[in-house]
Amino acid sequence: MDILSRAVIKEALHNSVERFPEPACHPGTRTSILEELRTWSFNTAPESTIFWLHGSAGVGKSAIAQALAGNCQNDGRLGASFFFRRGHSKRGTWHGLFTTLAYQLATNIPGLLPPIQQAVEHDKLIDGRLMAVQFQKLILEPFTTGITSQFLPIIILDGLDECEEPKVQQQILRLFIGAIRAGQFPIRILIVSRPEPHIREVLETTGTSTICRNSMLSADESAYNDIRIYLCDEFSRIHSEYTAIGINLGSVWPPEDALDQLVHRSSGLFIYAITVIRFVEDQYSHPADHLRISQ
Repeated sequence: MDILSRAVIKEALHNSVERFPEPACHPGTRTSILEELRTWSFNTAPESTIFWLHGSAGVGKSAIAQALAGNCQNDGRLGASFFFRRGHSKRGTWHGLFTTLAYQLATNIPGLLPPIQQAVEHDKLIDGRLMAVQFQKLILEPFTTGITSQFLPIIILDGLDECEEPKVQQQILRLFIGAIRAGQFPIRILIVSRPEPHIREVLETTGTSTICRNSMLSADESAYNDIRIYLCDEFSRIHSEYTAIGINLGSVWPPEDALDQLVHRSSGLFIYAITVIRFVEDQYSHPADHLRISQ
């Protein structure tokens, strides 16, 4: 495993120190989609093999993927994860994707270590081979050894649209889809991305749609409600922290109309709410002043 471990993109793991503080769902929010994903992850029906979670930038997709990865890790069902990031020297490319997935699969799934280790020992330069070769030798063939598991392992690919160019993203998808169609790949795959046309083209074509379900994470009423919960809890925390050091923000802070305005301005995007909280709690300024600027 030494050869394989050196080819792992540690920064792309769901629990990588580089991603600290990792995106997270605030308690009591995103409950509907998280429950939908939890139910899907236990489903063994072939038409649910792939789950495509898509939505616009800033809507909170990565936080949801992070939550599922953590939950699956805790109960022993996480096969592997890879969190892409556009422009990153390692996370923004497919190079290292399959070695990273293979290392996690060998670590997390009983029975996969020997065949994956054998593949690496047979070709010590496997991390420099073509994408299709790496997928075949490190991912697909080890599963043909007849591993047994109480649950179907979950593979999570977050931010696929941030991996190099569209053709590369499509090739990654087609490799997984081809293996699933052939009935050789007993897994569940969560694909998280923006709703790019080239990704939709692959996942919604005739044949693929029978093994893939999708859910659009939109700025709907539930998103606005979740953002209100998040802002209320965070402002309450800030209020308590400043009260503890003798700074009076008033008994009711922020005012209800200010909160309403922020929720409306968020347009259902969590990234806006998170940015507001970071700005308001800046240690070098008074939170009330920064709140007024944010309105």
